[in-house]
Amino acid sequence: MRGSVGADIISVAELTAKLFADARAAEISEHEIEEEIGSACNAILAAIVGPQEKCN
Repeated sequence: MRGSVGADIISVAELTAKLFADARAAEISEHEIEEEIGSACNAILAAIVGPQEKCN
Protein backbone atom coordinates (compact mmCIF):
# COMPACT_ATOMS: atom_id res chain seq x y z
CA MET A 1 0.00 0.00 0.00
CA ARG A 2 2.91 2.37 0.69
CA GLY A 3 3.53 4.57 -2.32
CA SER A 4 -0.06 4.28 -3.56
CA VAL A 5 -1.37 7.11 -1.38
CA GLY A 6 -0.77 10.69 -2.49
CA ALA A 7 -0.11 13.71 -0.33
CA ASP A 8 -0.39 17.29 -1.39
CA ILE A 9 2.07 19.80 -0.01
CA ILE A 10 -0.69 21.70 1.84
CA SER A 11 -1.61 18.58 3.85
CA VAL A 12 2.03 17.93 4.71
CA ALA A 13 2.55 21.59 5.67
CA GLU A 14 -0.56 21.51 7.89
CA LEU A 15 0.59 18.31 9.61
CA THR A 16 4.07 19.77 10.11
CA ALA A 17 2.60 22.96 11.61
CA LYS A 18 0.40 20.89 13.94
CA LEU A 19 3.39 18.78 14.98
CA PHE A 20 5.37 21.86 15.95
CA ALA A 21 2.39 23.49 17.71
CA ASP A 22 1.84 20.34 19.77
CA ALA A 23 5.56 20.12 20.48
CA ARG A 24 5.66 23.75 21.69
CA ALA A 25 2.72 22.99 24.01
CA ALA A 26 4.75 20.09 25.41
CA GLU A 27 7.83 22.35 25.68
CA ILE A 28 9.75 20.48 22.97
CA SER A 29 11.72 22.70 20.62
CA GLU A 30 11.73 22.44 16.83
CA HIS A 31 15.50 22.01 17.04
CA GLU A 32 15.10 19.03 19.36
CA ILE A 33 12.67 17.34 16.94
CA GLU A 34 14.80 17.96 13.88
CA GLU A 35 17.93 16.85 15.73
CA GLU A 36 16.20 13.53 16.48
CA ILE A 37 14.47 12.81 13.13
CA GLY A 38 15.95 15.24 10.60
CA SER A 39 13.38 17.09 8.54
CA ALA A 40 9.93 16.82 10.13
CA CYS A 41 8.35 17.55 6.76
CA ASN A 42 10.25 14.69 5.09
CA ALA A 43 9.40 12.31 7.95
CA ILE A 44 5.66 13.08 7.63
CA LEU A 45 5.76 12.79 3.84
CA ALA A 46 7.65 9.48 4.05
CA ALA A 47 5.04 8.13 6.46
CA ILE A 48 2.30 8.97 3.96
CA VAL A 49 3.77 8.07 0.57
CA GLY A 50 7.08 6.36 1.22
CA PRO A 51 10.68 7.47 1.72
CA GLN A 52 11.35 8.35 -1.94
CA GLU A 53 9.53 11.72 -1.74
CA LYS A 54 11.20 14.84 -0.31
CA CYS A 55 9.95 18.28 0.75
CA ASN A 56 11.70 21.24 -0.82
